[in-house]
Amino acid sequence: MPASSSASVLITGANSGIGKEVARQFAESGSFDTIYLACRNHAKAEAARTDLERATAKSMDAAVANRWAALMNASASWELSVPSA
Repeated sequence: MPASSSASVLITGANSGIGKEVARQFAESGSFDTIYLACRNHAKAEAARTDLERATAKSMDAAVANRWAALMNASASWELSVPSA
């Protein structure tokens, strides 16, 4: 990605498993200026953010489902459906 471009990525399920690994790899690649970790549980989101920032030395933003829309373009309309556990 050219140095002059700016890119962001939103990774769902980023507190564990494949989502967390994808977040780690994206952070290490340096291809994204902003990485958002979208999770259903605030405590797990923050724990993943802390772990990933420590492992990669990159800053990330962790969000729970009700904050996803605020992270996106304000003019965009988003509808989220989160299944109950």
